[in-house]
Amino acid sequence: MKKRYFPILTLITVLMAANLACLVSVGAPVSPTPTSRPIPISTEAVQGFVQSMEQPTINPTTGSVTMLLTEEQITSYVAYQLQQDPNPVIRNPQIYLDNGQISIQGQITTDVMTGDGTLTAKINIDENGNPKVEILTAQFGTFPIPTALLGSISSLVDHYLNDYISQSNADYKVQSLSIANHVMTIVLIKK
Repeated sequence: MKKRYFPILTLITVLMAANLACLVSVGAPVSPTPTSRPIPISTEAVQGFVQSMEQPTINPTTGSVTMLLTEEQITSYVAYQLQQDPNPVIRNPQIYLDNGQISIQGQITTDVMTGDGTLTAKINIDENGNPKVEILTAQFGTFPIPTALLGSISSLVDHYLNDYISQSNADYKVQSLSIANHVMTIVLIKK
């Protein structure tokens, strides 16, 4: 199970950031995005992420699998994964979890410019147990990405994400995903 759902969070983050970077126009003004509290990145948090994925809580009655992931674990894991890429599309990621939303902040690098970017999204689960990403806002520097393009970004992320999941031949599907108080809770059930 862990290998089949292990990189989904990284994939979601990188796809959203890549699509944000692709939408940036050459003339967009660039200024720092106001940052929230800094989330520390550590190897211990990466290990905690891996441990949460490898040793989830299993309900013996229902057979459901529950994983709890903190902001620090997700941010550290994504930062570690991005370090493996010689030309990452996002640097210094900060991933915030609250009020049913995931917010990704970082330095976005395109072919023509570099600047701070922010993306906020909700992740819903459809009736087949597939994640559906709804991008609520995206901004590059002080330049907000037009609302009309956010739906296109969401559709593209969903397409890549669902292709990845279908190719993984996963034995589990997502029953629920909740985000509150700086924690993401994922519950999986057998297909």
